Amino acid sequence: MLRIKRRVNIEAFFSAFERSFDKNFSFEGERHNFWELVYVVDGVIGAAEDDKIYKLQKGDIIFHMPMEFHRLWASDGTSPRAIILSFSLSGTDFGVLDKGVFNISKEDEALLKEAVRHTGLCREYEDSQESQIAALNVERLMLNIIKNQTPDVRQQKTKGPLNYSRIINVMNENIEKNLCAEEIASLCGLSLSNLKKIFKNYSGVGVMDYFNNLKITKAMTMINEGVPIYEISDALGFSSPNYFSECFKKRSGLTPTEYKRRFGGREFL
Repeated sequence: MLRIKRRVNIEAFFSAFERSFDKNFSFEGERHNFWELVYVVDGVIGAAEDDKIYKLQKGDIIFHMPMEFHRLWASDGTSPRAIILSFSLSGTDFGVLDKGVFNISKEDEALLKEAVRHTGLCREYEDSQESQIAALNVERLMLNIIKNQTPDVRQQKTKGPLNYSRIINVMNENIEKNLCAEEIASLCGLSLSNLKKIFKNYSGVGVMDYFNNLKITKAMTMINEGVPIYEISDALGFSSPNYFSECFKKRSGLTPTEYKRRFGGREFL
């Protein structure tokens, strides 16, 4: 008997589409608790992923893990076309999927296009067979990448992306502190205006919004680990428990107490 260990197993699709974007396209960054892949059919796309900046070209694919900040924009004056799929994923080993950028074959591109087609048929006809075919196509693509490819890190190393990476690292290193934007700028060796310009350019959100979202993501982890809620506000440098609760609810839709009661140690869904 040959037992099968499911290295990758797609449990649900949240979105699946192929779309063209104009040269001014810019998508504000986000975090969510499911996986997302972006494949460039044509043109060039800029991508921010936590503290890293990438330039994706035709044939490139990138995977964003759950709760990983990510943002996309049209780059190099092109009007790019992309396939974007978001899904929940379980399994024993995701291998190299989250380690960088991959350039895939035409055969693997065909698997993605078929997945989009079958998810569309599933929505139209409520056909579970179509959804399973879509899932199998994407699983096969991921297994091909895990088995055969080494990620191309291809992180942008020019001054702007490097400064952006430094800002994110400073935030992570000081996540327990109640820093203002001026203090973050000083720690990065930047003026406040330069800090705001760089950060908005690559993240699409404000410096303090991003810093507070980092803290809330960390707070969710601490709640899941059993840290008492009353300790988390101080541990993450919020000015008051009320402000912590306000920020937490803005990010998750729940107060910290509601989150703990509803999810009982599981990740926020």
